[in-house]
Amino acid sequence: MALSININVNNSDISIKNSKTGAKKNIKSISAGNLNDMTDREFNISQKRKVARKQAMKLISDAWDKDNKAAQGIKDMESEKADIANINADLKSKLKDIDKSQKDLQELYDYIIYNWFYKEKCRTFF
Repeated sequence: MALSININVNNSDISIKNSKTGAKKNIKSISAGNLNDMTDREFNISQKRKVARKQAMKLISDAWDKDNKAAQGIKDMESEKADIANINADLKSKLKDIDKSQKDLQELYDYIIYNWFYKEKCRTFF
């Protein structure tokens, strides 16, 4: 903080000027209260509030982004789960078809073997 104090002895005028802000104040006597009035205290407070506000917004925005990312991850997992369930259902259906085909082929095989065996036995008797 740069303060300059001007004292005019002839007229007994005292002025304090803040060289940073350019504010000037005429006073009758110098005291610590007068010096504090001319400092950048309010400016510093507003700067600290601005920085704190900015940090709070960053914190909130980061938390919001993480929450959205987690929610999107959950949605993606649910979608993938539904896709896997559909694939599983299709594969179960194909497995049922294969089992049915296997059963039909077994019956056909049994029928052919039975008929062949029966015909062979009949030939030997006649």
